Amino acid sequence: MIAAAMAISGTAYLLFPFVENVPALMALSFLLGLGLGCAQPVIMSLLYEASPPGRQGEVVGVRTLTLNASHTFIPLVSGALSAAVGMAPVFLLLAAGLLAGGWYSRQQVK
Repeated sequence: MIAAAMAISGTAYLLFPFVENVPALMALSFLLGLGLGCAQPVIMSLLYEASPPGRQGEVVGVRTLTLNASHTFIPLVSGALSAAVGMAPVFLLLAAGLLAGGWYSRQQVK
């Protein structure tokens, strides 16, 4: 599930720079939302199972901290990179990271 979610999200990010009309952007945004959102329950379940007994709250707190930090710093870094090199390389870099993460997570299952 996580590998598929990362593949869907990575594919959406990969296609963003090449789309020029609003309906296609809306469809890609919907696809990106599905990819990013479908793994959330699985991730929470994995975190709960992997955490030490009685420390699930700490694990969820670290997850929340990480998410909030990424919501702060990824847009800042993406904006700075976009100003320096343009928008397409930033989307392609995000796509490459997600697709590589999906490939890696798939290799861990085998």
